[in-house]
Amino acid sequence: MAKRTGAIVIPQNGLESAPSDLMCWSLVSHIRQTLGVGTAEVIQTTYDMKAAPSGGTLATILTSFDTYSLSHLAKSGRPWSLSPVKPTQQSPSRPLLEKATGLRTVSDLGTLTDSLQSAADIPIVNRTWGLMDGGRFYGPHFHMTCYSRTRNTLTGLGVHLVMTLGFLAILLPPVRWLLQRFVVQPGQGPTKEEAKNDYVEWRAIAHAEVADPSDPKRAYGRMRFEGSMYLLTGICLAEAAMTIARDRTPAHEIGGGMLTPAMLGAPYLERLQKAGLKTEVRMMP
Repeated sequence: MAKRTGAIVIPQNGLESAPSDLMCWSLVSHIRQTLGVGTAEVIQTTYDMKAAPSGGTLATILTSFDTYSLSHLAKSGRPWSLSPVKPTQQSPSRPLLEKATGLRTVSDLGTLTDSLQSAADIPIVNRTWGLMDGGRFYGPHFHMTCYSRTRNTLTGLGVHLVMTLGFLAILLPPVRWLLQRFVVQPGQGPTKEEAKNDYVEWRAIAHAEVADPSDPKRAYGRMRFEGSMYLLTGICLAEAAMTIARDRTPAHEIGGGMLTPAMLGAPYLERLQKAGLKTEVRMMP
């Protein structure tokens, strides 16, 4: 219906998943403009963060398991589940050791571990891949991996174990019942005063799709916001509305539909920058 009427509908246009989607789009665009080639992989990490979830956020996670079947959640969380076109080849699988430990070390990003944002952000980014010229703008071999930076190997392994065991635990209805009654309730969470010093920073490395592996080309991206995560989400929503109302974007060109934050393109990113989202994209030596 949105496509038929020309309406522009953009779900997950807040802390998740506007920054991740715009970061990937910025890196892919920079590589395309600089080198004239596609992008093979974007490795993104939540590099630093100070924030506390609210009761509403926790309730959304818990009630999702009561609302949808496990098979539905598993299907919707697949990397390409939201893409309008499917890749011609599957993304490279994670090495066995990384699957077992959750750990990966990346030059210029450090030691990385599992990320809570990956299941939400990757399908959105891959939908943008499919919407942008059927995947040709990003490149046929594009894929995104998403992590969180950790202080060291031991801490990263601990995060991996906690996330794995925590996910298995909330599959059990009695555990969800207990959490819904004894953890932070909807409407509760950090106050405006407590959240004013919050911040989040993302960093990413994008590998250009080059024919000579001995001469790799990489781009570096960074985004940072200082303030409440709810303020960031509010800014994303307001500036997206302004962009749709006043600017010409790829979303307008394809005629509306269920779209993604990056489909609002450069005008949207420029508005977010003016509102306090610090960004940086450059080629690496």
